[in-house]
Amino acid sequence: MRAFFLFLFFLVNVFSAQSDKWADSVITYSFGANTDFGQDSAYFPANILGSPDTSASDLTPSSIPEEICALGLGGEIILKFTDNLIVDGEGPDFTVFENPFIIQAGPRAGEIFAEPAEVSVSQDGITFYTFPFDSTTLIGCAGVTPTFGFADPTNPDSSGGDSFDLADLGLDSIRYVKIRDVTAIIKSDPNHPYFDFTANGFDLDAVVAINEPDTSVTSVEFDIQAETSLRLNAVVYPNPASKSKGGSVRIFIPNNVEEIKSIRIFNILGEEIFSDFGPGIHDNLNLNLSNFSTGVYLYNISSSSQTFVSKFIVVK
Repeated sequence: MRAFFLFLFFLVNVFSAQSDKWADSVITYSFGANTDFGQDSAYFPANILGSPDTSASDLTPSSIPEEICALGLGGEIILKFTDNLIVDGEGPDFTVFENPFIIQAGPRAGEIFAEPAEVSVSQDGITFYTFPFDSTTLIGCAGVTPTFGFADPTNPDSSGGDSFDLADLGLDSIRYVKIRDVTAIIKSDPNHPYFDFTANGFDLDAVVAINEPDTSVTSVEFDIQAETSLRLNAVVYPNPASKSKGGSVRIFIPNNVEEIKSIRIFNILGEEIFSDFGPGIHDNLNLNLSNFSTGVYLYNISSSSQTFVSKFIVVK
């Protein structure tokens, strides 16, 4: 089959990957008691995937089913960042948005109406690590700080919501966020500072990544030979790969393709970082990451008639 030259433009900037800032999918959920607001399939899960409600504020909380989903008392949900991941960077790494607000009348006027939740995170969706919280002050919970929907949701200094730092758990990256309602803490104790008998459980609005792998290059152009119809395929595992955990990746290549002629890896600037040419290239290649910086890489695998191009991510 005739090959052609493909100019691959990798366009990335700080805000162009907006779709990757939000949680992408719901893995599991178990709604609790007392409410079914926003749980109908006409709204859920679209109402919690994406950005927080832009109209929300400390005095006007999000209150429509198109924007929030109530977990109910004791409810739980696990969200996944499918297209990207959250990494440990400077300051908080992600924010959970609910709909707390300032009470404007009655004996608790000026205080926060809160429906708190415990937050846990995972790299593999199996082992979860839970952020500690104070059951009296609710410090460390989600569902305590009002949302300011007019602000940049990736800026925790102005966005509101409750932000979390992976460094507090000793993690360098995560892809899964679990939220478990703990409103019973305040609803069952009339002496609790946040007690309110009308509390019905955590209302999830959005989960937003603050720190992601560094892909802040405006544009890169690669001149790569490719096929109009590709039979060749390959997989990198793990992806993302951690320099501090294992320090290597393996490129798996199917055995039922013609002999591989070259394996080449480029960084985001188009610089060749690794290459292996000629007959006898192993079908499965172990690649040491000691000379790799964190970021996005393209791997180019060629046979005599076709080329496969894909990407992987290296985190610290």
